[in-house]
Amino acid sequence: RILVSNRAHLVLDYHQWEDGVRESMLGKTAIGTTKRGIGPALSSKAHRTGLRVGDLDDFEHFEAKLRKNLADLEQQFGQKFEHPTYRGAPTGAIDIDKEVERYKEFAKKLKPYVVDTVDYIHEAVASGKKILIEGANAAMLDIDYGTYPFVTSSNCTIGGCFTGLGIPHTAIGEVIGVVKAYTTRVGSGPFLTELQNVKESAYYCPAKEGEAEEYHDLIGQHLEKVGHEIGTSTGRTRRCGWLDLVIVKYTTKLNGYGSINLTKIDVLTNIPGGKLKIAVDYKHKGQVLKSFPASLKDLADCEVVYEELPAWTEDITGIRTFDALPEACRKYIERIEQVIGVPVKYIGVGPERDATIMR
Repeated sequence: RILVSNRAHLVLDYHQWEDGVRESMLGKTAIGTTKRGIGPALSSKAHRTGLRVGDLDDFEHFEAKLRKNLADLEQQFGQKFEHPTYRGAPTGAIDIDKEVERYKEFAKKLKPYVVDTVDYIHEAVASGKKILIEGANAAMLDIDYGTYPFVTSSNCTIGGCFTGLGIPHTAIGEVIGVVKAYTTRVGSGPFLTELQNVKESAYYCPAKEGEAEEYHDLIGQHLEKVGHEIGTSTGRTRRCGWLDLVIVKYTTKLNGYGSINLTKIDVLTNIPGGKLKIAVDYKHKGQVLKSFPASLKDLADCEVVYEELPAWTEDITGIRTFDALPEACRKYIERIEQVIGVPVKYIGVGPERDATIMR
């Protein structure tokens, strides 16, 4: 059963409209947001103008605040609100009275699912129930510790558990870091190990006559296509690159991983060239950095220090024990453990639910 916190902030249609307007204003410097209104909704939260699920209980108050927020935004941007283009959205000119009625219906449908989640979660903790908290975005998209400003608008590191659920740090048990066996990113932002299709790459893939050039080189194309690297909510192709352990070491400091769930290692089978690279350090002006740089300018000037390891060709999707993996695959996993100082406890060897090795 799905329950919704009465303290949760609502992402409204005008937030999605605002998201699109702001992105278009940025032009070539656009962040590459999903345009789903998440950022503007959280901006409303910080400005103390946000509407929360609990506000729907007093609909007269909700309506007054909704009308004022929309009027303020229209004045700020100098244009009238238009419906955002998402599946199922109304079309045509906005009618604020119809919009209010629409939200009134939503309020009725949502009411049975609204609870005080602080009390609900604490009762579950006190009664000894098992609680799984899943992060929705990667740590490097965290608003405070990610590759700012190319981030999401909230905390998706461990701190988000406390602020999002209202639980103390003492309630957290094991923290599992979910890490792909290679690195991906959606949208704009820095990506030092990216396998772009540039002429300097040993695996450059020139375009065929009459066709557009591929974004990735041959190795990146392998990761993209074998790994089905398409963004779940956006439908955009993910950018792909070698595994960046500098990022994993950094996020380990932030989150305190007790173990790693290494996913999609089967994608590395039969990699073009027969060699795998992992990024173990960044150098800036000849000096090895101790951590991930806060400045994107410094990051852009960094040189990646790679280690090269042999790849494997054997199909591993049916393997269910670590010792049965090819030697090269085991060495790849063991080297990850050595560099980050955290054990790899779970290994994803295929897309099926049971395609996981537990050590």
